[in-house]
Amino acid sequence: MEEFILHTEDNQQLAGSKWLVKEPVAVVCLVHGMSEYMHYYERFALFLNQHQVSVYGFDHRGHGRSVSSDDEIGHIGDEDAFDRCASDVSRLVALAKNENPQSPLFLLGHSMGSLICRLAVSKYTLPLHGLLVTGIAAHPGVKGIIGLPFIRLMIWLRGKTYRSVLVEKLVFGILNKKFKPLITAKDWLSREERFLREFTADPKCNKVFTVGFYHSLGKLAFEVNKPTLIATYDKHIPWFIFSGSEDAIGNFSKGVKAFFEKLTKAGIQVEMKIYEGGRHVMLNETNKEEVYGDVLSFIRSNLKN
Repeated sequence: MEEFILHTEDNQQLAGSKWLVKEPVAVVCLVHGMSEYMHYYERFALFLNQHQVSVYGFDHRGHGRSVSSDDEIGHIGDEDAFDRCASDVSRLVALAKNENPQSPLFLLGHSMGSLICRLAVSKYTLPLHGLLVTGIAAHPGVKGIIGLPFIRLMIWLRGKTYRSVLVEKLVFGILNKKFKPLITAKDWLSREERFLREFTADPKCNKVFTVGFYHSLGKLAFEVNKPTLIATYDKHIPWFIFSGSEDAIGNFSKGVKAFFEKLTKAGIQVEMKIYEGGRHVMLNETNKEEVYGDVLSFIRSNLKN
């Protein structure tokens, strides 16, 4: 793995990672989810390397190695924070394409990263041969409609950088309800015990995020589900949606299937696979080798688009 710095349009420096091979048949740009960072994608990246695929990624603002201290984890900026995250993704894609001009390029986003990817492809013309999204959140619905004004009240009372345990519990508190017996407080993420124990012991992955972050994330979740935004997607770029049947974030596949239907209705080329028993983080699940193989198959089938 080679480290690099991704320079953003607003002069931030984000910690990047490259897993490179000589003469890659394809390049994948990874966009990680909330609370995690690129370290948790190394096994997947090394698998792709074994099949002559190079991998690029970076730690988001307010995440992982892109902070000067762990106290900065969990706040990614002001009201336009996710617009800037989308710009960061476009810069990663441009960097990867510049360094690999002859290689087909794919973009893969997980969870929050999938939302950012969906925003990025609506705002920028990206030279992609395919877009892969996993850990998709269901439409926020009534819970989001009620929750956003409450978070705005918290911001008015305490400021955007206030860290509310109450808000954290409202967002994530019920996600373990279906899973018994529990190994950790975050069993909803995966069935793989090794991953769960590492993740829950990692201080970079267990900070309470700010109310400003949650407000921006809620707005993003509504924005990327608008039919007017989906209508802007390039219909020549094929999509692969993959999720676990037991992913609470995707409403146990109901939200995933609803998004698949929206893409289909919009005329997007899209494939979907739901893995029986899988939870939120399919790239770190007990059947991850199966998932890796399906991702590779999608890449190989779209090299000549």
